[in-house]
Amino acid sequence: MEAKKYFVVFVVLFMFSSSLAIINVPVKVAAQPTPYVKVYVDQPLGYIPGVPVGEKVKVNIIIEVANITDNSAQGIVGWGLYVQVDPNVLNFTRAKGALPNYFLYNFSHHHGYPYPSLLSDIDWETGFGDIAEMISPLPSGGAGDPWSGFKLVTLEFTSKSETEYSKIDLFNVEYMTPDLLWHPVDEVVDGQYNQKLHDVAVTSIGFHHSTLYGNITVTTTYNTWGVNLIYVDAEIFNDGKVSENVTTIFTYIIASVSTTIGVVFVDVAAGSTEIASVSLDTGGFPVGYLPIKVWTMILNDVNTLNNMTTTLWIKQCGDVDGDGDVDRYDFGAFAIAYGYHYGQLKYNVECDFNRDGKVDRYDFGDLAQNYGILLPPYEPL
Repeated sequence: MEAKKYFVVFVVLFMFSSSLAIINVPVKVAAQPTPYVKVYVDQPLGYIPGVPVGEKVKVNIIIEVANITDNSAQGIVGWGLYVQVDPNVLNFTRAKGALPNYFLYNFSHHHGYPYPSLLSDIDWETGFGDIAEMISPLPSGGAGDPWSGFKLVTLEFTSKSETEYSKIDLFNVEYMTPDLLWHPVDEVVDGQYNQKLHDVAVTSIGFHHSTLYGNITVTTTYNTWGVNLIYVDAEIFNDGKVSENVTTIFTYIIASVSTTIGVVFVDVAAGSTEIASVSLDTGGFPVGYLPIKVWTMILNDVNTLNNMTTTLWIKQCGDVDGDGDVDRYDFGAFAIAYGYHYGQLKYNVECDFNRDGKVDRYDFGDLAQNYGILLPPYEPL
């Protein structure tokens, strides 16, 4: 009898300890995949092609989702976004559902409501639009994967320009879940009307000499051997929409023969201007008007004629006034500037024949050596 009691106690203790072991076993719950929602402007070419003035432009806004199941607590029962375009390029016509009976789709009863059923508030003058819709009546759950790759809305515009660029800017893009809470989408991809992604150009060409006193901006130079180093400065403007590493090529032309001065690579941000510069020693060059041509090269440039030509005037050393001879008038102008350097009031860059920033005995030597020279009128080289 005593043995049976102990056996019963042992069985009870064993069952109790077993139940504790079962209770204390950690249970791993599979992590739920994170919902992902993307909204983008559909542009198979990478942009919306420009069309002639007055023609219609259709822009589809697409939604893609991942890890959202049909009629779930994380489903989509509504959405909204703002859109902005350049009103000088595109004029809003209307916003509409991609297909009849598509918008305000009732996922509980699997049917739609009369087309179109889109709520929108669009300002035709500013190019700003507030577009939104909600499924009605509200289903118990939301719509999940069926949204993936679907058109949320088709925006219609009238073209005001075939060549100008306009960004199609989507912002404050949100979707609503069945609990009536709004959530920002995970990814938004804006669009662009007209390509104009890559567009750089030379907008100006200038010249300067670099001296101990600073950089002297000039339009003329002399052909003194070995000391007349001049810098050619090209202003490069990036009118495209992406940063570019621009290949800039500098040449001069004599007797219709083009000679490369140098090639410079310069990074230019979208909408910005940078200066590309090369040096040219004009010592020994013939006198006259020297054509300088600069052009740019980038991949997929929408305008390949991005070049500019200007003229550098190379004068006879000693010819201060540029009339083709070295005479007493040049000597008189030189005498006034003698002894002064760049930045001082009486400094005259045209008397600084070696362009070192000061008018001194070396410049006087050049004047004396060429005094009395008579040249024909300066002509293109």
